[in-house]
Amino acid sequence: MHDVTKLHILAYYACIFEYSTISYECLFSLLDFPTWDVYDPMSERRVFAAAVAVADKMYVLGGFSDRFGTELSSVESTTTDSGGVWTTEGAMTMPEVRQKHCAVRVPQTGIIFVAGGISYSSAMVYDTEQVY
Repeated sequence: MHDVTKLHILAYYACIFEYSTISYECLFSLLDFPTWDVYDPMSERRVFAAAVAVADKMYVLGGFSDRFGTELSSVESTTTDSGGVWTTEGAMTMPEVRQKHCAVRVPQTGIIFVAGGISYSSAMVYDTEQVY
């Protein structure tokens, strides 16, 4: 049984973050698939991150590194075609660290809107369809 401290569900994705072992499993499920697929670990263990699906990609943004005791601005992504491999999105690194925030996709666009978090009143916008 998992000691689950955080469960994010967005679209058909779920990431379960565990404190007991300070590790995580990221899982992906489709409605027509009766089983879960276990994905590889992300390059950075993180808690209090936000997750959002845009087209066929799942993004995990920011959070807190309990291993290093620092807030994160990094972004990682995966797709259903990647076989569960996560990619660090260097061009998408947020301009400021963020934890306990939320992220949503603006409908009918590739725009990710990030807001809130501990001690943050600002919002950030990133267009995944732009070439940077």
